[in-house]
Amino acid sequence: MVQETNEYRVIKLTKEQILQELQAKRDSPAYTRAPLHCAPCARAFNHEDVRRNHMEKHSESRGPLVCDICTQRCPSAVSLRGHHKSHATRYQCKVCGCVRLSRQHLLEHHDAAHAHARVYTCTHCARTSHKRTVMQRHVRTHTQRPRPRCEQCSRVFSSVDTLRAHVKRHDASNLLPCPRCSKTFVYASLLETHVRRAHEARDYYCVECDVAFNSPDNLRIHFKKTKRHRDPATYKPPSPPAGRNFACQLCPRTYTSSNSLRCHMKRNHSEKKPPTHACPVCDKVFSQKSVLTRHLVVHTGARAHACPLCARRFAQPATRDTHYRRVHAQV
Repeated sequence: MVQETNEYRVIKLTKEQILQELQAKRDSPAYTRAPLHCAPCARAFNHEDVRRNHMEKHSESRGPLVCDICTQRCPSAVSLRGHHKSHATRYQCKVCGCVRLSRQHLLEHHDAAHAHARVYTCTHCARTSHKRTVMQRHVRTHTQRPRPRCEQCSRVFSSVDTLRAHVKRHDASNLLPCPRCSKTFVYASLLETHVRRAHEARDYYCVECDVAFNSPDNLRIHFKKTKRHRDPATYKPPSPPAGRNFACQLCPRTYTSSNSLRCHMKRNHSEKKPPTHACPVCDKVFSQKSVLTRHLVVHTGARAHACPLCARRFAQPATRDTHYRRVHAQV
């Protein structure tokens, strides 16, 4: 039973396939590392109030009919059929084969990855997004009144999700410390990402642009959005700015001095490794002394740049500004 459209095909799972999928979710790291669970649904939660609201779906007050897969209750046969559809229906992209649980999410994926994505604009500010669901959540941050407030410190937040994460920070027992530096995290997934990127990250490097990234996702985004890679037939390298008269013969980069060009050649085009600057505290090494200086902040704990809206402090102003945009400005 497969229904096709131009963007996706609808796949119907058997009951055995549904049960296998639920068991795979229970065995996944995302499920096992979460502090709270609903085993029948294979759902994981970070906050007790979210789990409590979910568990009401299993209570008798929701209705007399019980799903034979996850034990959730429904008030009528029509609602039970709709609930069963959410278990059995999957939407598969006809271009790359990826699968989504909802039709809307698959269409958003197809527009963003394989077509000219539609841009949704907020009616209250200049925020834009290629995903309708993301924009719907953002618009609610403008319209909801009153905004959620922390009962312990009276801080006001733009969404309940950011309030939940903030409240967990009031109790030190909720925080997960990094085993290699002084940072702490509310969620295990954030801690794992931090350790992988800050302490175990490999270099994801674009040779054509001479740019390095700290994750494969960022490198893929670079390939997707940069005109040099997206449309190489029409790409014209920019003319070197005035004063950048020292050009690399192996790539389009230009420099203002012969010393800068020489460092670039050693770093990117020489088979010999450049001199390394070793951290005296850990075993990490760096090709530039300035990078080592920034790294040493991890061990000294010197964080002079404070976020104006929360208690977090940062070693670099750029890191603080990135935190502000991601956590406070775009929620």
